[in-house]
Amino acid sequence: MAEVTEETGDLIAATEAGVSFRDKCVSLHDLMSGEAQTAVDRAGIRMFKSVGGGLQDVVTAGIVLDKAVAAGLAVPLPVHFDH
Repeated sequence: MAEVTEETGDLIAATEAGVSFRDKCVSLHDLMSGEAQTAVDRAGIRMFKSVGGGLQDVVTAGIVLDKAVAAGLAVPLPVHFDH
């Protein structure tokens, strides 16, 4: 998690501006395993900050969409890609 909080330009700028966020950050592992559920429940606005590869972003988005659809919070768009 230090890679996100200490090595990305926008969060470096936030730190320099005096914005406190480190106590609100959770790792992707803790989020997906449910270990961070209390923190997620307390959060007003949730944000995913990725510094990984594109594949990680796509897989994470797929998991989030599956969970949102299962909870009745989203509907997948009818988008199809030619192979």
